[in-house]
Amino acid sequence: MQKTDHYNAATAPRRTRPAWLPTLVTVLMLPLLIGLGMWQLERADYKRTLQADFAAAGNSTRLETRDEVLALDALRRFQPVALSGRYLDTRQFLLQSMIHDGAAGYHVLTPFVTDAGPVVIVNRGWVARDYAGKKPEVAVGSDARRIAGRVARLPRPAIAIGETSVGGDWPRAVHFPNAAALAELLEQDLDGRDMLTPVVLLGANEDDGYVRDWRPTGTGPERHLAYALQWFAFAATLAVIWLVMFRRRRRNAQ
Repeated sequence: MQKTDHYNAATAPRRTRPAWLPTLVTVLMLPLLIGLGMWQLERADYKRTLQADFAAAGNSTRLETRDEVLALDALRRFQPVALSGRYLDTRQFLLQSMIHDGAAGYHVLTPFVTDAGPVVIVNRGWVARDYAGKKPEVAVGSDARRIAGRVARLPRPAIAIGETSVGGDWPRAVHFPNAAALAELLEQDLDGRDMLTPVVLLGANEDDGYVRDWRPTGTGPERHLAYALQWFAFAATLAVIWLVMFRRRRRNAQ
């Protein structure tokens, strides 16, 4: 009788991933996860600083001379200030994608020509968006006046979203512009005047303003702390998984 060999599937060697693969993934991902957690902690510290600056309002600083107005950029953020001058009524901006109480709208950014010379952008508050496509009526007189508000910065998006200006007529809709972009759009109207980087958040009791529920931050430091804990938890989980796999392979090898 001819003797035959039978293949036993139970004894077939298993195909396993190379031992270096989980180690490589861990080495690449662990610093990334820890770095994201540290970044969120830095964001939480930044938000706490903004909240402290907003709470420490202090007395209003009157800016009268050219040098005083030019020093606006050196003032503490949210420092109350008072300026004299006039609005550029015909050259206003509508900052898009601004949310208030869950509703979409704009922040009205109006250039303010100070008596000292330099031009400052004044944020006159939030107005609702007309979904029919009609721009809101934001006319303001160009008569001489004194305004009061807080020193701030133009909001910046987390991700750049295309062109700054999205409309050729005035008031012009804009997507998160910086001061240089606004100065370029106003070049013919500045008449050689300096346009400053900071903006002024118009005070809640000032005339010719809209909804002005000014807050130091959109979200508090607590959310960033929660995000940081999540990233650190992911990092710890990855490290534990790698350690378990390492011990299992070592035990199998023995």
